[in-house]
Amino acid sequence: NNKRMARRPLTIATPDFSQSPELFGVDAEVRKKIKDKYDPEKEREAVQWIEQITGEKVGDNFYLGLRDGVILCKLLNCIRPGAVPKFNSKPTNPMIERENIGAYLQGCAALRIPAHDSFTISDLHERKMIPQVLQNIFAVGRAAQLISSFNGPRLGVKVYVADEATVQKRQENRETREREVKRIQQEGHRSEINMVDRRADLETTKREEAIQKKKEEIERAKQRRLTRGNTDVTDLRVNMTSISVSPVRYGMDLEIQQKMKGKYDVNAEEEAMDWIELLTGETVDMFHKSLKSGVILCKLINCIRPGIVSKINTRPIALSERENIQMYLNACAALGIPTYDLFVVSDLYEKKDLNAVVKSIQALGRMADQKGFKGPKYGTRIERQANNNENKNNNNNNAGQPNQRKSQSIPRPKTGPSGGAGGVPSVETSDNSGNTPLITAPQPNLVAQDETCCSKCIIL
Repeated sequence: NNKRMARRPLTIATPDFSQSPELFGVDAEVRKKIKDKYDPEKEREAVQWIEQITGEKVGDNFYLGLRDGVILCKLLNCIRPGAVPKFNSKPTNPMIERENIGAYLQGCAALRIPAHDSFTISDLHERKMIPQVLQNIFAVGRAAQLISSFNGPRLGVKVYVADEATVQKRQENRETREREVKRIQQEGHRSEINMVDRRADLETTKREEAIQKKKEEIERAKQRRLTRGNTDVTDLRVNMTSISVSPVRYGMDLEIQQKMKGKYDVNAEEEAMDWIELLTGETVDMFHKSLKSGVILCKLINCIRPGIVSKINTRPIALSERENIQMYLNACAALGIPTYDLFVVSDLYEKKDLNAVVKSIQALGRMADQKGFKGPKYGTRIERQANNNENKNNNNNNAGQPNQRKSQSIPRPKTGPSGGAGGVPSVETSDNSGNTPLITAPQPNLVAQDETCCSKCIIL
């Protein structure tokens, strides 16, 4: 029992990869393409070349002859001695065979064989991509022609080696292309700089236009206050450096913005503000600033149809103000104003299209007139009295002259017991033409700020 038994050499049965399992679908199509690309004539040429250089017999089966990697390692050492310094010439198991193939691939990398002409260990050892192995051998044959110490047979076509003049010409062409690329990049950089400068000029021009427009708006607001008898204009002073400017536009966006700016009518804006003041009793000095919160618009629509906006938000936050504007728009739609005469909230709140806001108020005035509204008609203008320095020094004892306007100009209405019945603005027919009614001018500050319109200002 204590007798030692002689150890037998370990042998592993290597599977036969010549018989591959049946494939279907995409795998079958890939195998068919690989099979169609394989050229048996090139295989024979490669086998003869390997046998001539190494003196080893590959045999009739290309795959079985090269699978252990021994002949491939010897091939590289014949082309360049020491290319594969260590490999197993008598592998006894698949692991050693794979190591030999890996050593061969490292030698190919040392010969600067391109990666697209290489293969993986499984491509040869597991017979996954034999055409790629054949392509690698032809790449090794081309690399061998560039090695001066190798005088063996040639595989494939002869590699063209350019002379010194051709190499110099190629170098010059390469340098010319590099200079051209650099020039194009510099021109592109200069173009970008020009675009930045142009944008800066446009931003400066846009800011100057915004400041000028703000000054004109403030001046109109001052005139409205002064002609009303209110000399306090301190709250109209605006820091010009704090004026926000919308982003610079280009192309079609710029054309649309310029067209919208050209369509805006200051006289139509003044008419809308006068009508709102007559109807609501609220002070409207600056169109956007006064209407942005939506409170005055809701009061305006409630004067025409009382209670159509049941609750008006008075909190000075963006959400409440935008909600007021939306409630006004919903009320206008409920009164039958067409959609094309309305605007969106951002047109007023973000000052995107004030012209649409003015048109909406005009449409509301037309609708009120068509429905038989008994209040002031749209287009009725408040008579403004011109206040000069002499009038201010005399405490406004002398009456001023009315401003010359293109449209109809009549005095501010008076409300309350001294006016029409129930506080409705009283109407006189003292106009010489007899066509347009005149509204009698009230005493200053007769209309309370929190007073809404009377019960008779409704659509009959």
